[in-house]
Amino acid sequence: MKVAVKLDFRASNNEAEYESVVLGMKTAREAEATRIIIYLDSQLVIQLVKGSYEVREGRMKEYLNIIQDLSENFTDWSVEQIPRDENAEADVLAKMASSLIGKGGGEVIQSAQLVSFLETSPTIVPKNSWRTHFLDYLLMNKLPEDPQQAQRIKRQGHRFSIINGELYRRSFQGPLLKCLSGE
Repeated sequence: MKVAVKLDFRASNNEAEYESVVLGMKTAREAEATRIIIYLDSQLVIQLVKGSYEVREGRMKEYLNIIQDLSENFTDWSVEQIPRDENAEADVLAKMASSLIGKGGGEVIQSAQLVSFLETSPTIVPKNSWRTHFLDYLLMNKLPEDPQQAQRIKRQGHRFSIINGELYRRSFQGPLLKCLSGE
């Protein structure tokens, strides 16, 4: 799975790395993975996560606490460094997230916009979310009453799948993309 995310807050490079680790671990947990390898290009963050370096800043300690809590969901996990010049795939996802979010309204679902994991609370998906129509169609073959909307759902429905109760869309390049609401 590939996930592209645009952070909706000012973050240092290290904070962005931590946010990506947390999102990756949460995504792996939702996919019921039991073993994961986290690839990062920041040697500092890698050493902090491994415990080789001492954390001095409060926010970084909070991220490490979240990562430690999430690590309990896996039987085996590790962090490895990938050289920046070999991290082209992550660069493509980052460019996609920064260029696509905010364009085309609810149609853009290849990426997500997030606030910091340090400041989030559980979100409730609205019942009238754009995803509801696709979920209804895929699960119960139920279409919206509006004929134009029903036609759109029929036309685009083959691009979506439901995995563990979550809606995913197949991207043009092949990976599954988790569909999120605007909230």
